Amino acid sequence: MERDERGINGVARPTEPNPKEASMLEGVRPPGLQPPRAVSDRSMIEIRNVTRSYGAFKALDDANLTIREGEFFSLLGPSGCGKTTLLRMIAG
Repeated sequence: MERDERGINGVARPTEPNPKEASMLEGVRPPGLQPPRAVSDRSMIEIRNVTRSYGAFKALDDANLTIREGEFFSLLGPSGCGKTTLLRMIAG
């Protein structure tokens, strides 16, 4: 990628926000967008010691997971580690 005064590959860089405009938008929330809720201690999904096998192959082995109310959650891992198997088990 080449960088010049206009940005990367000729795409203009965003300008700094105007302080006056930024102060006018402060606290403004689009219609229907609710403020984020705090994460509670209450568990919404709890998985304990789950194992799933396909013949001799263990797709999940002693998996544990807790997702609390209000928590933002991502399930990440390499191919074949059991992400889809776990989600399918949760979904039923």
